[in-house]
Amino acid sequence: MSGTHTLYIEGIGFWATRLPGWDAARAILRGEAAAPEKAATRPAPALLPPAERRRAPDTVAASLEVAARACEMARRDPKLMPSVFASTHGDLAISDNLCDTLAKTPSLVSPTKFHNSVHNAAAGYWTIATGCLKPYTSLSGYTYTFGEGLLETASQVLAEGVPVLYVAFDIEARGPVGTMQPSRGVFAGALVLSPESSERTLATLTFDVSNDVGLKPSHARAQNAALVEGNAMDNGLPLFEALADGVERQIVQALAPLPSSANKSLPIELDPIVAKALAKSLDQRYESAVTLAAELRSVGAILDVRADASPPPVVHATVRQPKGRSSARWIILLIVLAALAAAAWFGRDAIESFIRGTVGDGL
Repeated sequence: MSGTHTLYIEGIGFWATRLPGWDAARAILRGEAAAPEKAATRPAPALLPPAERRRAPDTVAASLEVAARACEMARRDPKLMPSVFASTHGDLAISDNLCDTLAKTPSLVSPTKFHNSVHNAAAGYWTIATGCLKPYTSLSGYTYTFGEGLLETASQVLAEGVPVLYVAFDIEARGPVGTMQPSRGVFAGALVLSPESSERTLATLTFDVSNDVGLKPSHARAQNAALVEGNAMDNGLPLFEALADGVERQIVQALAPLPSSANKSLPIELDPIVAKALAKSLDQRYESAVTLAAELRSVGAILDVRADASPPPVVHATVRQPKGRSSARWIILLIVLAALAAAAWFGRDAIESFIRGTVGDGL
């Protein structure tokens, strides 16, 4: 995507453990109110029936709450909008529970928990609860998830010329899984992005995609960043802080690097192959696994040629005689001789008896 593009924000939804709801969050982020001392547990989305609301996992509760609020603010019918749901880890709490159950009592795995463990569970709940038949996208980009999700949403708005709902969320990680992929608290944010300005417009979002390595990702003000610190989606806060401030501000979001940039051992020829394999549009992907395998083999052949053309690796080794090696040998020999002499001294009586006996027998 090249050039500068402009989109229009029509609706905002937000909920975090220390920023419970957009109205409260806006005042807190602007410094007009203090954050609650006691952290909230999770929202209760009115979109779900009471029984379903109680059973829904945190990912579903948080994402549906902010999505519904954003649509409500935008005065848009949720049934008529495509959506993008972005989460770094999905539901790590349920994943940890499943792993623990599989390790201890595999026959007791809950079908409901398994159903809720999939990455697109929140998006599925949303489309069922709203009766939406429009397409949705569920994605993850590890630490780059918020920016990747925002770019995906913007791309769909520009390509299709229709408003698109963007929802980004992550929750608390638990158990051994949480030690490997930590995340604290709950963070969920939603935006309704439109290709056209109207009476619904709350803010204008002008953006471009840049390769300028001098650009550094934006950060929220320290007192605000502390309220969501440790959550896997905390790098999404600067955009909501800017929306709360209501002033023009440049926000830089890092996007996922190319494979060869992230791992220097990978050849640069692999980058376009990975991009094509992961293309969103089916007609831009490989037609078959055979085609993909052929391209991978071609990269392998290029690497083989490079290896043949390169001089074989040479190991330079210099063996030096350690100083004092000869004197060390003499020292060892003297120690051995001294040991033998000591043994002879302490055993002299036995030796003398043996000699006398031998001489006497001889005479």
